[in-house]
Amino acid sequence: MLRDLEADPSIGGILLMVAHGHSRPEPAAWTELLGTRQCPVFGGEFPGLVTHDGVMESGAIAVGLPRFSRVARIDALSQPECDPPEALERAFPDPPGHGLLFVFVDGLAAGIDRLVNALYDHFGLETGYIGGGCGNARLQPGPVVLDSEGLHADSAVVAWLDLPAGIGVAHGWEPISAPLKVTSASSNTIHGLDWKPAASVWGRIVQEHGGEAPTPASFTRLAPAYPFGIGRIGGELVVRDPIQLEGNALVCVGEVPEGAFVRVLTGNRHTLLNAARKARERSREGAEEFTPTIRLTMDCISRAHFLGRAYDQEVATLCEEDTLPLAGALSLGEIANCGEESLEFYNKTVTAGLL
Repeated sequence: MLRDLEADPSIGGILLMVAHGHSRPEPAAWTELLGTRQCPVFGGEFPGLVTHDGVMESGAIAVGLPRFSRVARIDALSQPECDPPEALERAFPDPPGHGLLFVFVDGLAAGIDRLVNALYDHFGLETGYIGGGCGNARLQPGPVVLDSEGLHADSAVVAWLDLPAGIGVAHGWEPISAPLKVTSASSNTIHGLDWKPAASVWGRIVQEHGGEAPTPASFTRLAPAYPFGIGRIGGELVVRDPIQLEGNALVCVGEVPEGAFVRVLTGNRHTLLNAARKARERSREGAEEFTPTIRLTMDCISRAHFLGRAYDQEVATLCEEDTLPLAGALSLGEIANCGEESLEFYNKTVTAGLL
């Protein structure tokens, strides 16, 4: 597939998205495969891929891009010595202030928010952004981000293209609690809410709404329906997905700053499908000055789990009213900006891009 794309003289870069699948090649095989390419390759491994036909749990999607892409990798994201602003300045000394930036990051890495803030500071509001967290459905760490040198763990790959895009972002989760102050947190773990143990406060709200108190045994069943929303001036709440219970602390995908105000959210099939429709419409509004040829989506794996059999309706909603091919992935967090708000690392959110 990669050789076929490289044979086309109009292609200057390849976006490669791979479904983690049940059996996977060793990293050395990836290094051999990707190291012999004639044009830049970037992307990652994901729990699943998305096409018009629904979810692919194995296989790969490769998208040939029409213009040469500049690609940079930032390693050791979780380490204190990692300096995303310096790395971006070195890789992109003259940020163009337009175009489209693909960002793929190890979804289990710490320091993703530092990277996202550095991207926004360096490239600004006029650049479009789309990407997400790579990984597998079992949340096992490992090499999942790919570029022309192979697969990498605790890393991010950033690729800039001189390409217009319309991008829409929405989630459909709605508040069911009053604002709660995060009184104790470390990176992506919430320890205290309103000066009380975080899991106890969250559990009480879940029980009041759904009639069942979360326990260690029921956590993985109840948590996907009750994420947190971080307040943001002038925009939708940024969702944080609780994925693990550690005593009275809640581990989330993505950082939760101490001192922030959060609300417990919930949703249903109707609100989530409406959000997919909103994201699609926003992408179309941003694509009025060019003719799109492909639709790209990064859709959170937890949305697919939550919707279950109804997830096919979300895919159909994203594709309504046009015949463009759809390529995308089920991600561990989403990175996007529609040109009107600050850049964010989202959870449980659907991003729709027209390229």
